[in-house]
Amino acid sequence: MTVQADFYLLDRPGLELESVLCTLVRKAWTAGFKTSILVKDAEQAKKLDEALWQDSGFLAHEILSTEKHSQAPTSLVTTAKHLQPLVINLSSQPLQAFNKLQRVLEIVPNQASLRQQSRDHYRNYQQLGWQLKMHKIR
Repeated sequence: MTVQADFYLLDRPGLELESVLCTLVRKAWTAGFKTSILVKDAEQAKKLDEALWQDSGFLAHEILSTEKHSQAPTSLVTTAKHLQPLVINLSSQPLQAFNKLQRVLEIVPNQASLRQQSRDHYRNYQQLGWQLKMHKIR
């Protein structure tokens, strides 16, 4: 099965990563997907934990600080272990394929340095033969 990678390009200044993330998590939850959010570090996990509590009501999730499988529909993780088939990758590294991975979502901020990182992820996924899609968020 080919993995699909979707890139969500934040196309205007002021559009916040947290708001787009909450929208994507809500859509995944509504569609019945369990989701892993791979974050850069514990500080980002805490910030996103608060955003998932405040965005138009609670989005069920947990921060995984140990190497266990999450029972929540959405988990915030700092390592690429025990990921769900749907991963929102906010880390600085592109994902590598694993046997149950089906889809990767990448949010591309409106900042030059972070856009370059996303271009690198795109090229990496392209070399892996994944199906790639771009979505402009305005």
